[in-house]
Formats: sequence, C-alpha cells, structure tokens
Amino acid sequence: MLLPLLPLLALLPFAAAAAPQAPDPGIPSTIKTIYVVEMSHTDVGFTDPPTVVAQVVHDNLVEALRLADLHPGFRWTLETGFQMEQFDRLATAADKARLRARFADGRFVLGAGYVGPHSGIWTEELLNRFVHPSAKLAAAYGARAHSALLDDVPGYTLGMPRALARSGVDYLLLGPNDFVGGKPDIPLADRPFWWQAPDGSRVLTWETYDSYAEGYLVWGLLNLNTAFNKLSVLLPEYEAAGYPYDALLVMRGFDNTGPNLGMASLAASWNARYDNPKLVLATPEMFFEHLLTQYGDVFPTYQGGAAGLWEDGSQLTPATQSSLRRSLALLPAVEAMQALAHASGRGYPAALLEQAWRGCMLFLEHSGGGAGWPGLMTLAEVDQQNREFVALTKRVAEIVGGLRQRALADAGSRLVPAGEAGLVLFNPLGGAFDDFVEIDCGGP
Repeated sequence: MLLPLLPLLALLPFAAAAAPQAPDPGIPSTIKTIYVVEMSHTDVGFTDPPTVVAQVVHDNLVEALRLADLHPGFRWTLETGFQMEQFDRLATAADKARLRARFADGRFVLGAGYVGPHSGIWTEELLNRFVHPSAKLAAAYGARAHSALLDDVPGYTLGMPRALARSGVDYLLLGPNDFVGGKPDIPLADRPFWWQAPDGSRVLTWETYDSYAEGYLVWGLLNLNTAFNKLSVLLPEYEAAGYPYDALLVMRGFDNTGPNLGMASLAASWNARYDNPKLVLATPEMFFEHLLTQYGDVFPTYQGGAAGLWEDGSQLTPATQSSLRRSLALLPAVEAMQALAHASGRGYPAALLEQAWRGCMLFLEHSGGGAGWPGLMTLAEVDQQNREFVALTKRVAEIVGGLRQRALADAGSRLVPAGEAGLVLFNPLGGAFDDFVEIDCGGP
C-alpha cells in the first residue's frame, strides 16, 4: 500500500524549496523589540541553607559559562555580588578565565548590589557599602557593574538612588514581588523613569509590573505558542496605556535556579518566524542604552521611597536581629576609631571591617532565617539555616566588639593621663552630633 506514495514523497523536498514560506508579520505593534534579561534570583537562604546556596550559585554560573560556549545568542546577568563572590571563592582558574572573556565581550554582566536588601532597615552607612563588593570583584575581572537589580522585595528606601548613583551605577531594575506587599505605583507610560534621591542624584530605573519571574509567569516566554498568545494581549495593553517607546524590558528568572538554553532557542525560533516584535536575549545595559540612543533623556522623574512591608518579617528572628543591629550601630564609630589609630601608626584591620560590613548586609538580606516557607525545606534544613544565620550574627558581634575594645584601649592609653580614670568621647561624623549617647561603664 505504500509503494504508490514513493514518487510523491521524492518530489516533496523540491516543492518546499521552490516555494519557501513567507515570513509571518507577527504582532502589529509600535513595540519592535523585547529585551529579555535572564538571571537567577539570589535568595541567601529560603530554598536551602546559606552554605548550600553558596555552592548552588557557583554551580549556576559555571553552567551559564558552558551554555555560552554552546550558543552565541546566550547572555546572562549575575544578579548580585553575592553570586560573583561565591564563584570567585570556589571556581577553577579556567572558569575564572572564561568569565573574564564573557565580561569582555559583553555577554555577561554583573549586578552592582551585593544582595537583595531589606533596605528600609539598613543604616545610611550600610547603604553606602551596598555596591562595594560587586565593584571590587568586577574590577578584578576587568569589568564594571553598570546596573543594579533589586528583586523580590516590595520596599525601597529613598536613599537607594543616592547610594547607587554616587557609586557609579547608571541603571536600576526593580523586580518587586508584589503579591505580599506594595510596590512603586509607576504608570506604564512613565517607564523607565529617573529615580531621584533628596540630594538630587538619580539613576535610570525600570520597574517590572509582575516580578522578576514575569517572563515565565506573565509573558509566556516558554514556547512559540504561549509567547505569541501572551504578547498578542500585552503589547496592545502597553500601547493603550500610552507607552511611548519602541522597546521594552522583560525579566526572566527564579529563586536560585540554574540557566538553560530555553530562552536563547526561543528567541532564535521566534525571530526566524515572526517579523515583529523581535526577541533579544539581553543585558540590562543593552536596553537602557538603546532607549537613550534612540530618544535621548526624555524620561520623567520620581522621588521618594516605596512600601516596606517585608521589613516586618525580620521580627521573626528577634534575638539575632537585635544583636546584629547593635553591632551595626557601633560599626561606623569602630571603623572611625580604627582609622584614628591607624593615623597614629597602628595597623588597620581592613579585612575584619569588610567582613563585618558584608555580614550585616547578608543578615539584612530579604530571604533567610526564621520559619521556612511551607514545603520548601525540611525541618533539618530550616534548623541548619537558622544556625548559620546565628553564627553569622555572632561573628559580626565578635569582630565589632573586639575592634571596639582594641580601639578604646589604644585611645585611652594615649589620651587619658596616667593614673587617672577618664572617658574619651569621639565624634566620627563630619558635623556636630546632637543625640543620646549610651555608655557601658562596666559597673555601678
């Protein structure tokens, strides 16, 4: 029964070659390009205890490097300096060289923030250190952190644009997880916008409407069918809302998850089939630089902060929270006292101070400690996570307490006359200090 079909089958390839299928016009829209930023969202905890997460984020980046070797269209954004820190600590020399090459060709970029912070309860001085770890690591790899990503938290302090802009950060992506709290209420037509601090410094900011996982959950960037169906609805919504630009940004990531070639392959298949819009697997810089080049500085300005509901979650671990915040309150003065001693010829404990600052940032990150998310970790893993955060808090307290005692002993021996009992009060600020001072005299 199959024999009569053979001559016809032999002709099919020639028929297909003679009449190529015309390109599909795709989705009629003034939006011509969708820049998709892929990354793994950093939870220092939540999915696993912190020490396990450290290994996971290293492994994720190694896998991203492997995929970049396989697919020229693959790009990857390291969301936080914490990811880079663990890679730098654990990676082989060969993998480090591969990452330097990917930074150099622009296919990989590093986010400027160290972690995803509960920034509403960060002190101003801690916020000043937010970019330090990423900047230091980037420089060691011949790169620079141009963009910051703040994902999974609905709260942002009004000091954030100052800390970023004055640290040399140009762009900011906000991926608020708004199902458990508020988020900045910025109209579609006003994105991106300049987020301006009280001192006038500003950073060009894009806010997602549907969290850092929107590429999966909302935009349907899973296969051609789901993507076409979702974009056919969403692009007209943008136009109806007055969105004025020819490109937009979509984030595609999830909690501590590894990379894959799904998005790179989808973009290639989509672009081969549809004329509009084009899908570009991109870095944040590619999107912002396109808009600035195409339109110039036409973006609106917003000031202030946003709701900080998740900061209340820190009260789930009141003992460690209290200990950490006591250490954090002392740390700027301790650092200033060490600088004063160094000016008199004493050694400066730079590594210990950096360890203390980073420990404070890690603890005041948004995801770890307290009760585990139902069904995500075992009871033993939740217990391990909490023990690791307690150990972190104790280590910060030991560093700050030890350096404080050393500084006081040094200053006292030099500034209090021999044989007398006295107290030296040192103001480390640039201006006059007008507040309460608490002194532990060690006795009645």
